[in-house]
Amino acid sequence: MGVVALFDVAESVRQVVDEMLDITEFSVDPNVPIIIKPNLCAIKSPETGATTDPIVVEALIDSIREKFNARNFFIVESNATMLNADLAFRLLGYQQLALRTGARIVNLSSIPFRYQSFPQNFFLRKIKIPKLFWKPHVLISVGKLKTHGLCGFSGTLKNLYGCNPEPHKVKYHGRLHQAIADIASAFRADLSVIDSLIAMEGEGGPVSGNPVRLNKIIAGKDPVSVDACVGRLIGIDPRKIEYVRLSEKSGVGSTDYKLVYPGPQCLPLKLPNSITDRLVSLTSNLVQLTRRNKRSTF
Repeated sequence: MGVVALFDVAESVRQVVDEMLDITEFSVDPNVPIIIKPNLCAIKSPETGATTDPIVVEALIDSIREKFNARNFFIVESNATMLNADLAFRLLGYQQLALRTGARIVNLSSIPFRYQSFPQNFFLRKIKIPKLFWKPHVLISVGKLKTHGLCGFSGTLKNLYGCNPEPHKVKYHGRLHQAIADIASAFRADLSVIDSLIAMEGEGGPVSGNPVRLNKIIAGKDPVSVDACVGRLIGIDPRKIEYVRLSEKSGVGSTDYKLVYPGPQCLPLKLPNSITDRLVSLTSNLVQLTRRNKRSTF
């Protein structure tokens, strides 16, 4: 069972991150490279709810450096069908962050890779692994809380999807849930943080939904527990989100979790109608199937 911590951010993000590292019992060898993967899915500022706020990433770097004397930080993203990662780094404040912190910026689509086989995967049996991941490392996923028209919501597991250096990721959309689970299995996160300072709700997520200020940060070491918790907090049963179920099945983590938070256990995020209709339809189908099974026993 994973421990998931939910924090209110009143003023200092750094203070919250310090507390977060203690509660999650995160630790790191100072000599091991630390790879931080924010969600930079579009050239849109954090205030739109689309991308990870560099304030959160900078607080992580400063806190981990001070706490563990860590030195080697990498901030990574890959190109996508409609995104150039280098442009995103420059326009969204990450190059300036790198100058302030000494972290290195890496476009995963621009460095050497090798294929690695994952015969147990659901869909992607061979995945490109960028050179940065070949040696021992620590991977921190810093996602953004957003609704997602194709898969319900985007948290940490969906964020790891961007570790795949393949730029034409749209070709996976026909089996998106399986692809998310497969990539999360290939790129195992050691710490999962979800920036919910300004989240995204309603139709149009994960890029063009409506921003909503929540002033929250969510974190845990088990990425499946974190996403399962987030699903419940926004009103989605995680068992009805296929990529969460598949990630648990493949051993990435557990949907069982312990939430550390003294306040109301919900986040006021408006879900898109397409998602609520789909979940209602799925629930109705399950109820009908259960009733048929009961009748067949008599």
